[in-house]
Amino acid sequence: MQTDRIVLRPRGPGEAIDLGLQLTRANWPRQLGLTLAMLPLLIGAALLLGQLWAPLYLLGLWWFKPTLDRALLHQLSNDLLDQPAGVGQVLKQWPRWWRGGHLATLLLQRFNFARSASLPLWQLEGLKGRARARRARLLAWNDRGAASGLSLSAAIIELGVVCSVLMILGQFAPESWTEGMELFDWLVLQAELDRFWLIAALIYLPAVVLVEPFYVGAGFGLYLNQRCRLECWDLEPELEALVARHRQRGAA
Repeated sequence: MQTDRIVLRPRGPGEAIDLGLQLTRANWPRQLGLTLAMLPLLIGAALLLGQLWAPLYLLGLWWFKPTLDRALLHQLSNDLLDQPAGVGQVLKQWPRWWRGGHLATLLLQRFNFARSASLPLWQLEGLKGRARARRARLLAWNDRGAASGLSLSAAIIELGVVCSVLMILGQFAPESWTEGMELFDWLVLQAELDRFWLIAALIYLPAVVLVEPFYVGAGFGLYLNQRCRLECWDLEPELEALVARHRQRGAA
């Protein structure tokens, strides 16, 4: 692990989230590139589901975000371990991040508000069954509330991005089209209901691109912080330095 890049010490939940955000920001070009590379998969799944029922255009895009999260987390964790992976490498290594409870993260775990902090456990630690359940309870003991709050905050920010996109579209829409009505009403009236859900999914895409990498990074920060608390990672560098000094004195 690149201990020179981060200070390993127990943090409060807010500091832990900030650590994760900084990790994402430091890796932003590759995280953004990977997000864009994964979009065709999410869009394809949403389009297939939307053929069955129009609201699934939007719901399907939201539902399959954990698949994107796994790719982003794989890249972020590799970067922290001083094994940076580009977009192509992450895509080639898909079996490594696809496994590890992927189906569960799309089903029951999809409704877990603390999933941002629990995903690293499912994906990176390789535990199964009761061992994973015990580990999950242990890791979630301190930061579950913070992780749930993170999910709520991310949803609010996504809503803000969607509203911003609607405002931008409103600036470019001809006045003769929107005169006397709100842009949302105009979208509903101008498009058939099925097409409206498709348009809604397209408007939601920028929110996914801008918010999801930071959501994954913040959850990863909470996970790292809890492991630091439980396993005393902050002591390891100090002990290594102490051993090194002892060896130097012995050699002298």
